[in-house]
Amino acid sequence: MLVTAIVSLASAPIGFGVSDLAGAALKGTWLGVLVGAVLVGGLFFREAVYESSGRGTVGGHGGVRNRRRSAFGACFLTGTFTECATGFGVGQLAISPTLARLSLKRADALVLGFFSQSLVPWGAFANGTMVGAQFSAVDANTLGLFSAALTLPLLLGWLCLFWRITAKAGISGTPYDAAREILYAIAISASLAFFSWFFGPEVAGMAAIAPLIALEFLLTENISGGRLRAALPIIWPFIALIAALSLFRSVPSLRHAAISFAVAPFPGGATYFPLLHPATWLFAIGSGLWLSRRDGIVLGDRILAALSAGRRSVVAIVLFLGMAQILGSSGIAGGLAGGLKEIFGRDALISVPMMGGLFGYMTSASSVANGLLMSAQVALAPHGPTVLWAATIQNVAAAALTMVSPVRVSLVSGPAGQDEKAILIRTLPLALVPLVILTVVAGFVIAVGE
Repeated sequence: MLVTAIVSLASAPIGFGVSDLAGAALKGTWLGVLVGAVLVGGLFFREAVYESSGRGTVGGHGGVRNRRRSAFGACFLTGTFTECATGFGVGQLAISPTLARLSLKRADALVLGFFSQSLVPWGAFANGTMVGAQFSAVDANTLGLFSAALTLPLLLGWLCLFWRITAKAGISGTPYDAAREILYAIAISASLAFFSWFFGPEVAGMAAIAPLIALEFLLTENISGGRLRAALPIIWPFIALIAALSLFRSVPSLRHAAISFAVAPFPGGATYFPLLHPATWLFAIGSGLWLSRRDGIVLGDRILAALSAGRRSVVAIVLFLGMAQILGSSGIAGGLAGGLKEIFGRDALISVPMMGGLFGYMTSASSVANGLLMSAQVALAPHGPTVLWAATIQNVAAAALTMVSPVRVSLVSGPAGQDEKAILIRTLPLALVPLVILTVVAGFVIAVGE
């Protein structure tokens, strides 16, 4: 953050003074507070769910018929569905009870949890994709369709890593399991493409994944009243969370009411919509769970405990987002893209995955990365058709690299007592997969365009 501030004042490509620096830093800090609030709310919510359902229920190993199938279903179905509904990494929180039941090492469970972020272009009702469409002048449904097409090779690449991680963790599968998971990846991509094109990317993620979750449940679980009753204490808070956010985002009258109640302290900065923000509902539902126990626990003490557990991660989030805001506001991001265009000429599209991924990695939010960089990225495309591909690659690259951003790593590893450096190293292959695949796609687009 300090180095970024010095460079922006000394050599930004546009006029950028101390007041501009302060304004950008404040905008980034405000955005960091909004993201950090989800972390603190998530810790508070998770503890409330654990205590209300009984830690033995969450931590036990009983009832899991197939650990490998449970891991896949949690990572690529339940987790991605929750992420599409809420965003901000809540998908990782939602699947932590399932992964905890599999008797994995905590570090292995944390790494597996990152696969829940594999559909970030549709996270938080496709907020990042909608921002990308706005800044690229590409139709949102078209951008969603093309993003779904690029998601398939990424899912297949991540599946290879999933197989390797689960094998080392002692829950390897059979060739039948691998074939079955490949079919699920194809079904996810095809469903995302269909719903993005015909209904828009905002609802495509949940509409595509929900039927697959139901199918997986019917195929793998021994459904009984007793099992459903045992799962209900853990499931219903997440159902309430998703339902609240879905209603206020999809019902026109409720959405209008939610948008009218907004907090925007900085012009051009992030806007806080309390009724649309996951942190509001994480705290509200978590508070209801704590109060329902009536065992003398002071609610304020629990909130302070969540703040204490997440303070280091929140500081990291604020600093990274402040740095990204300064890079964008000072023109450094656009200047980098322009410099790459001067170097590569008509082949500058080859740099889009790297730049898009870099900003997704730093900001942990595809909406922020697209807002800061999309206009500069599509300017690298030499003509019409490649503009669409530039926007798609930027959108998918930025979203994919949020998966393993330092913000996300800090979000899960700090509160879990795991070494952040070790988790960062273990998640690097998850970042290399999309970078390699999308760079190959960009090269192919350049070759065909010529």
